[in-house]
Amino acid sequence: MNLSASSEDALLADSARRWLRSDAFDAAAPSWREFAEMGWLSLPVAESAGGAGAPDSSLAVFIEQLGYACCKSPYVPAMVTAAGLLGALDVPAAKSLLTAAVNGDERVVAADQARLTAQRAVGGAGGWRLSGEQPLVLGGDSAGHFLLPGSADDGVLRLFLVHANAPGMGVTPVRCLGSCDAADLVLDAVEAILLSEHEVPELMQVMSDRSTAMACADAVGAMSFLVEATISYTNSRVQFKKPLAQFQVIEHYRADLLTACEEARAVTQLAVAALASDPSFRARAVSSAKVKVGRAARLIAQQAIQMHGAMGVTEELNVGSYAKRLLAFDVLWGSRGWHLNRYADLARNDGVAGTYLAHSERLAADAPLALDPPNLEFRNEVRAFLKSALSEPLVVAQQLTTTVYPEADIADRWHRTLYRQGWSASNWPRAHGGPGWTAEQRYIWAHESTVMGAPIISPIGLSLVGPVLMHFGSPAQVARFLPPIVSGEELWCQGFSEPGAGSDLAALSTRALREDGDYIVNGTKIWTTHGHFAHFMAALVRTGAAGGRREGISFLLIDMRSAGITIRPIMTIGGDHELNQIFFDDVRVPVTNRVGDEGQGWAIAKFMLDYERGGDIMSAGHRRLMSELREIALRREPADPPAFWREYAEVAIDIDALEMLELRTLLGCTGASPAAASMLKLRASEIQQAVTELGIRLLGRDAIRWESRRPLHDVPGVRAEQGLVSRYLNSRANTIFGGAREIQKALIARAAT
Repeated sequence: MNLSASSEDALLADSARRWLRSDAFDAAAPSWREFAEMGWLSLPVAESAGGAGAPDSSLAVFIEQLGYACCKSPYVPAMVTAAGLLGALDVPAAKSLLTAAVNGDERVVAADQARLTAQRAVGGAGGWRLSGEQPLVLGGDSAGHFLLPGSADDGVLRLFLVHANAPGMGVTPVRCLGSCDAADLVLDAVEAILLSEHEVPELMQVMSDRSTAMACADAVGAMSFLVEATISYTNSRVQFKKPLAQFQVIEHYRADLLTACEEARAVTQLAVAALASDPSFRARAVSSAKVKVGRAARLIAQQAIQMHGAMGVTEELNVGSYAKRLLAFDVLWGSRGWHLNRYADLARNDGVAGTYLAHSERLAADAPLALDPPNLEFRNEVRAFLKSALSEPLVVAQQLTTTVYPEADIADRWHRTLYRQGWSASNWPRAHGGPGWTAEQRYIWAHESTVMGAPIISPIGLSLVGPVLMHFGSPAQVARFLPPIVSGEELWCQGFSEPGAGSDLAALSTRALREDGDYIVNGTKIWTTHGHFAHFMAALVRTGAAGGRREGISFLLIDMRSAGITIRPIMTIGGDHELNQIFFDDVRVPVTNRVGDEGQGWAIAKFMLDYERGGDIMSAGHRRLMSELREIALRREPADPPAFWREYAEVAIDIDALEMLELRTLLGCTGASPAAASMLKLRASEIQQAVTELGIRLLGRDAIRWESRRPLHDVPGVRAEQGLVSRYLNSRANTIFGGAREIQKALIARAAT
């Protein structure tokens, strides 16, 4: 997999941005001849037809720059849609016209598939004539030729070429918002050239999907400009004697804009990557992008205007021009409802709800998301292992888990199975007992094991404490603690939060006083997940009082079997015992169990939190639960099926964007947000809640049925539906633990300052 822009794409983006923003270029009235001279008209056209044959990913990079510059050009309808249709037809008239289009001598546009109105076609061997109307043909105001569908008495939909100045052809220019103007066409027995003897709906849908994906790239460019402009404005605009950016509400708005733009970019990249795949995969990805980017476009345009204040609703700034462009995108290229329904139909009928790599064989071999042969071989190895090692009771236990992690005995059984295979510490290097997997392999393992229903083993030791010790621990600590973490012999919990120090972690008061070779710990920790199972706690304690609140905090490894520790269970509103309050009463902890230097705890905690907030692949688990909801919905019809499946599609589309954000972060893509970890934590938590809310709506009145016995997998005759309510209630904590939603938004906003 390769989601980073190539060096060639980076050069293309840079040169396009420089030219489109230069004084020599008029973005409001660009010269088509200049586009040809720069080689931009040749990008989407195959080399065999005289073009540059640029890959779709490169074309999207260029088109994003058109949006960023707010360039008013019919590039997509002319050079993506129409040129794409001409290039797909083996007809002399199409070939010659395509050559002229690449050279800038002709401009050909096609009717939008989403507003397709078939003309009445009359004729045959002696010639064809078209009659009818075609409203709002994008780019039609300056086109020399039109590609229009026509249907004769035999009902076959064919593709025709008509000249803009042909007798009987009425072309009424229409001034439009957005990237280009349009024309209303009226045809009265207009002479037409037949380009296809056979039906063309499938070909036109392919080109429509390609154009929609590229229009999404244009919208992402426009959104990027608006977000940058809004960030800059709120940094400099002073109100009540301080910059707008320092107001918390503005911080949250900024975070919303940044996150929406990153999600839009990610899902657009998915759509472009899926263009060379099978029809259902392509359809799902493109509709996902259109819905998600359209949603982001509305949010960003509206909030950019709001945050610019009165200036935003005037022509004094160019905010309005970009807002109009995004409005045009939202209503063009297929309505939101049409794309939602298409996505929902695929999800309901074809079960297209697994992660994309589960269907990687449906991608073109050279697609950015495609797995290369070694990774395909690894995926097959993983699937074979899971099939042989994963027992049905373990799968059922995980399915009926209503908390973050399954019961310790379930997780322990699976952990030891993985340890025997050498795969328990999937993100660890070989030197410390891990398999030494690449980023792609870690992703494949995470999503394949989740899709197959494997229990989630506690990540505190493996994903948080382990990396901390590798980075900050002494050789003795590494030798003592890492092996039993890998084997599962010792489980860990995290001791950060306190009754008076949750999101305000620097307010912690648990104190550790030095006495000879020990620290004497007094205080309390709360919301400690699986503290009643854990052998050790990774805790933040206050060892000094000098300096600011963050100084004097140290990182200790505390044996939970030590004298002076009391554990008070805390029941969740979902009916589960997962959380605890831990009390320390003169608990002795060896100084050798301090990680790093005294007072270095805050830096270590930040390192650990970055892993907690962005180190896991959450999209696979969300998709697993969505698949379960689909099975339940097919078994027991929802109260309002169309509404349910549209909402199902909305949530699944959010998961599409999350998965691409995860991949971009995991693979270290260029241009990834500096606040990627916080974005992932924020969106993964919000989407988890949305999935569980969907489950409640699926249950309807049955949601009030309550099963209080735990664990659910030990309850005779229990069904998956009976865990949905507890999942919903427990998931309310997702936007609180690991840094509350509001904290994540502040981190995202400040990273862009």
